[in-house]
Amino acid sequence: MAKLVSVGVSVSILAVLWWSARRVDVWGTLGRIAPRHLALVMVLVPAFMTVRGFRLNMILGKSGHAVGLLRATILTFVGSSMNILLPSNLGELAKAYYGYRYHLPKEVVLSVVIIDKAFGMIAAMLLGMAAAASERFWTAFALAGLVVLALVSIVFVPRLIPWRLLGWVLERTLGKTLAHERALEASNLPIGLKLAAMGLSLIACILVYAQYLVLCRAMGLPVPVAFVWVVAPLMDLAKAVPLTANGLGTREAVAVYMLGHIGIAPGDALLSSLIFTAVSLWVPALVGVPFVWSGLRARPSAPSVQPVRR
Repeated sequence: MAKLVSVGVSVSILAVLWWSARRVDVWGTLGRIAPRHLALVMVLVPAFMTVRGFRLNMILGKSGHAVGLLRATILTFVGSSMNILLPSNLGELAKAYYGYRYHLPKEVVLSVVIIDKAFGMIAAMLLGMAAAASERFWTAFALAGLVVLALVSIVFVPRLIPWRLLGWVLERTLGKTLAHERALEASNLPIGLKLAAMGLSLIACILVYAQYLVLCRAMGLPVPVAFVWVVAPLMDLAKAVPLTANGLGTREAVAVYMLGHIGIAPGDALLSSLIFTAVSLWVPALVGVPFVWSGLRARPSAPSVQPVRR
């Protein structure tokens, strides 16, 4: 029911944006995108997903449960698939469940997924802050700064994460108990690992946002390079808005509003966001579907991943 509501909200927002744009030349815009640009955008998908998988595996390794680059990347694709199926970016938490199905301790994988997501969002907002400052877009700078402050607090003080609430949700939904102290221990990372994870997060964000830059160029939109780094992180932040299908509609509203400041027509801004969403979100989600199905068939009772010996 919640998913139907979120889809309805997203469709309603898109309908309003489409109507207000007055003129949206879908086929003409798609025809302007050269095959070489589309190929470059598609090549970037496995690149940034692999970087995210490497980061996830690296953080899991701290707890002695490294699963290898391939398995960690598969879990990252699974998270993308579940984000399409669940409202408000809850696919990240579903990724933790699939990690458990793949024989990882539930406390470890839940805490690692939360911290991993926090690093990704911090990197996105830091890029957005730098670009917003260069463009003197101080409202976007302040918004991104507030998000960074909140997420950095979680990364450096994991006790701020509502572990008891997460344990209650886990028990109510899956009938599983959560050892709060074990989850807290898994989320405490050495400073060197935090810096490495942040570096990988910045690389992944640059690869994702490069997709949007290439798409804007392919569509013939005169969007400055720095402004792309302002808009794209805010579009990422819009995915977390409740009652939408993974930010569908809210991302497009952000694009139309922000690009309107530099004279981009609403119809072009709307299409640029929809194409970006299709490539950066839906393509990874489709790749992850077979792994979602195989994860459901896995039996978590017989561990197959052995902890790393220290």
